[in-house]
Amino acid sequence: MKEDLMVRLPAGERLPFSAYVARRIRGSLEELPFAGWLRGESTLVPVPRAALLQPGALWPALNIAKALVAEGLAREVRPLLTRTIPVPKSAFSQRGKRPLPRVHHDSLAAERTLHEPIDILLIDDVVTKGATVLGAAWRLREEFPGARIRALAILRTLGRVREIEAIVAPCVGRISLTGEDAVRVP
Repeated sequence: MKEDLMVRLPAGERLPFSAYVARRIRGSLEELPFAGWLRGESTLVPVPRAALLQPGALWPALNIAKALVAEGLAREVRPLLTRTIPVPKSAFSQRGKRPLPRVHHDSLAAERTLHEPIDILLIDDVVTKGATVLGAAWRLREEFPGARIRALAILRTLGRVREIEAIVAPCVGRISLTGEDAVRVP
């Protein structure tokens, strides 16, 4: 698995972006609105990329999940979802042309395991509208109906916001299905 982008810290140390993010989360955990989700009990499930995973390809969500476990913020990483049919990448799709949650759901396969996770935390690098996360959660719900399923994205788009008030603005929101599309608040 390829490593992700590197971050240069003030002391000159270089750290993979995923490790930097996990370290920052651990360091400010008590102040985060989702702190209760990262108490070491969750099974982290990385959200698959839009493309089919190629050997040695970068999978940012997997790198982030592994880094969170390395910081003691979750119990384990289990890549239970596989993209079986490639879909257009939401970030590069025009408004109104992004894949719907049903398309993501239908293009994902979930691995059934003997040990059923109780608390699943989907990990994604970026959430736009939330269709990918919603489709992934939907697929996992079918395989693990008794599990609590939530999602954590490291970055979220802000849509047509004219001014950005803060670069770091952790929040807890909701992604829901309205008609056939995902709606994310905030």
